Amino acid sequence: MVQSDWDLQAVVRHVPGNFWAVQFSAASTGVRFEIRCNAHYPLIAGWEDGQYVNRPELEAHFASYFTLLPVAFLNTTLDSENEASNLAVSRLFHNEFAQFPYRNPHTLADIIFHQWA
Repeated sequence: MVQSDWDLQAVVRHVPGNFWAVQFSAASTGVRFEIRCNAHYPLIAGWEDGQYVNRPELEAHFASYFTLLPVAFLNTTLDSENEASNLAVSRLFHNEFAQFPYRNPHTLADIIFHQWA
């Protein structure tokens, strides 16, 4: 078992939205941290201080069940010439895709972890 300094604080379903947030704090430092988990796919990302962060230590805890998305991937700009963004868009539910004109997403993170109705 992997030892950790993180204490679970809350599990929150973002509604409207398509992700759960698992909130932690570090017992020794008081640092607050969040893991965002897509509600439809086994995709997670670290979130801290209002931005996505790379937390390689999460791999040891979640690799068997989830894909940990790196910040560089999440910050990929939506572009019809970009294969990663095309794949993400193709996996949207119809009602999510219909929100594009209103929500104007700019990055893959805006799609994978969105707060649309």
